[in-house]
Amino acid sequence: KYEEKLLTKMTLARTKFLNAQNTQETIEADNMISEALKSIFAVSENYPDLKASKNFIQLQSRISELENKLSDRREFYNDSVNEFNIKINQFFNSTIAGMMGETEKKPMFKVSEENMLDVEIKF
Repeated sequence: KYEEKLLTKMTLARTKFLNAQNTQETIEADNMISEALKSIFAVSENYPDLKASKNFIQLQSRISELENKLSDRREFYNDSVNEFNIKINQFFNSTIAGMMGETEKKPMFKVSEENMLDVEIKF
């Protein structure tokens, strides 16, 4: 039953991510996916054969690699948003931004403190 709920949660998070219409929805969906992935590793504790599986070990390695790449992309995104938010307040840039309808500051991609902690995996 717990595994079924976890799979449903992961599927909903993925669907929300794919259907995100704006940055805020994408950020929320990404956080949901991160939470679901943590739960997958927690479930694996109940299945020793799964933990020892070569495929599961590869999955864990791949997820760690993806988390590192996502962290790099979040940092790049936040740097770009910060630069954009600063530039739209400068006179010349604000004139151009106003003509393009881009006068509102964009939200930074924030990750909760809980999501920044390493996922504990015990073997």
